[in-house]
Amino acid sequence: MLLGVMLAVAAYLAYRSSPISQLAEARARWAANGYLDYRIVVQYQVPLYSCQQDLEVRNGELDYRNQDSCSMTPIMGSNQGIMEMLTVAELFARAERAISAPECGPNGCICDGPIIVDVVYDSALGYPQRLDYRVSPENRWRYLEFWLSQFSGAPPCRPVTYVGQSITVVTLKPLKPPVNLGGLVDNLTPEATTEDAGTPEAKPTFPLTIR
Repeated sequence: MLLGVMLAVAAYLAYRSSPISQLAEARARWAANGYLDYRIVVQYQVPLYSCQQDLEVRNGELDYRNQDSCSMTPIMGSNQGIMEMLTVAELFARAERAISAPECGPNGCICDGPIIVDVVYDSALGYPQRLDYRVSPENRWRYLEFWLSQFSGAPPCRPVTYVGQSITVVTLKPLKPPVNLGGLVDNLTPEATTEDAGTPEAKPTFPLTIR
């Protein structure tokens, strides 16, 4: 009986510390305490290269780019080319993809193992504060191809060419809600009467929101 309780506790603790469990808890924390409107500054870095995105998000969707020097980022792995807009939702999605369906290193999982991500979540709001990608050759044993290569006389692996990458949230701050001036516009622009002119005077156009 005692052994069964100890095994159950050990299994629970192992689940709580697993990457997928940490991801689920962080998402729940962000959903409960996060912002729908926020400004986020993200830094992407590989050796000898770095860039930044400074974005404004409204209602969870990208609304405005203050800066984006990552438009031609040399992203490692299969997702080469222009980098996605790294909102909190996209950061969570990248973490989930790397955890649940990791890609192989450039020399294949036989040699490099999978590309894994170490994620640090914000303790208060839950958003992914830092993502560090690296190859994991110690996990090659999980792949059948690795074991087959051990008995087939496959050529030795080439040196690993994956240098890793990191994504860091530099700042994340809530945005003030947009100011709606619709009612004010109506009060400031009374329509002309038919006695004053043959046709009503056109109302001047005012922006309805202030950034």
